[in-house]
Amino acid sequence: MRKLSRQSGAALISVIIPTRNRPRLLKQAITTAQNQTYQNIEMLIVDDASDIDLANIIESFDKSTIRLFRNQVKKGAAFSRNVGIKKSRGEFIAFLDDDDEWLPDKLEKQVKVFENSTVGLVTCYSLDKRVGREGVIRPPDSVSFRTLLLSFAITTTSSFLIRKRVLEETGLFDPELPASQEYDLALRIAKKYGIRTVPKILMVQNPAPGHISEKWLKKIRSVLAIRKKYDRDYNRLGFVWYVLIHIKIVTLIVLFSLGFVFGNSIYRIINPLKKLYGKLTR
Repeated sequence: MRKLSRQSGAALISVIIPTRNRPRLLKQAITTAQNQTYQNIEMLIVDDASDIDLANIIESFDKSTIRLFRNQVKKGAAFSRNVGIKKSRGEFIAFLDDDDEWLPDKLEKQVKVFENSTVGLVTCYSLDKRVGREGVIRPPDSVSFRTLLLSFAITTTSSFLIRKRVLEETGLFDPELPASQEYDLALRIAKKYGIRTVPKILMVQNPAPGHISEKWLKKIRSVLAIRKKYDRDYNRLGFVWYVLIHIKIVTLIVLFSLGFVFGNSIYRIINPLKKLYGKLTR
């Protein structure tokens, strides 16, 4: 068991870990959080109504930094993250899905970026291993609201470090969205605050059964929900961009539909197209 040491004068970071029925992955997530070089953290594990008792999982860890909460019925990751946010005590909030991993210096490198008071969210590069071919997701160094509207110029929720007061001001995750809740959250934050990227791989996205990348109907519904939610903002970009964005949306829906037949191999088409589109819109 490793015991975390408090860093004098360092801001507290609340690490929120949603989980369900995956004790092995939960142990891995707790370990990757406790191995951070930035030590002033608390962990809030939100059990989304698991069929097994997860309380014994934390017994082998430093329990002084861990709090466990449990949803009585399954509510989903977005709802569980919101539970953690509301229960958190930290000045900053980090999210860690139980199937993801952080490199040891992730939080240390990200928290330094908040020396700029206009920054509300800091992300990083991530190594994506989910679809059978490793690739690095590289958001731009500075992510504006316009950039996000034009393309998904950001990576997964587990890359995020956010000021808690920014979440309280702009709103928490939208649990009504079928998917892309992190994209929606980033859009709302980008309207008022800066989003910056640490240009280094600081996290790993691992393959896991039932990952959202395989839930094609949810992905299609989320594309349509995001389009409806931000249609007025798309209109403000002008006619040409409005048309191009909707061509992109139709293309994504077609490709996600092909996912029902070809599975995750469809990402061999989706990922290069995303990279090309991202370069064209930056």
